[in-house]
Amino acid sequence: VVAALAEIGAATGVRRPADTLRPPPAAPDGVDVAVFGAHLSGETRAGALLALGAAPVRAIRTAPCYRMVLLAGAMARPGLVEVESGGTTVEGEVWRVPERALPGLLAEVRRPLALGLVRLDDGTDVRGFVCAAGGEYGAPDISRFGGWRAWRTATREQESRS
Repeated sequence: VVAALAEIGAATGVRRPADTLRPPPAAPDGVDVAVFGAHLSGETRAGALLALGAAPVRAIRTAPCYRMVLLAGAMARPGLVEVESGGTTVEGEVWRVPERALPGLLAEVRRPLALGLVRLDDGTDVRGFVCAAGGEYGAPDISRFGGWRAWRTATREQESRS
């Protein structure tokens, strides 16, 4: 398991010491997955999680070791990037995904997004959507907003003033 988690660290470009890589415990009725953008409750891709039988569990904040970038593509979406310095906390949610629905969730994940371990502000780790190593290059940093919803609100306000 530790070797597999080290590979997850390699995918995101940040290596953690092996003794800090512990898989989160499985929830009795599914797997907890952290989301930070379009899969948040009320956002454009939340319906995809609901269709899988997933349900929102709680609001979260990451540990202060992340940056959020705006990824290029047909649909605006953020990428969560773990950094060694200059990080901040980012708001998100944990959703519980039924184990039988995991193949459907994995089919949703496209580069530059990936699933990896995300450290939360309480020191625990949860599986979650992250930006794959290199996916953040050239992407605007939107970390100062503290999360996807705050960025979207600020963007809408700016557009309405224009």
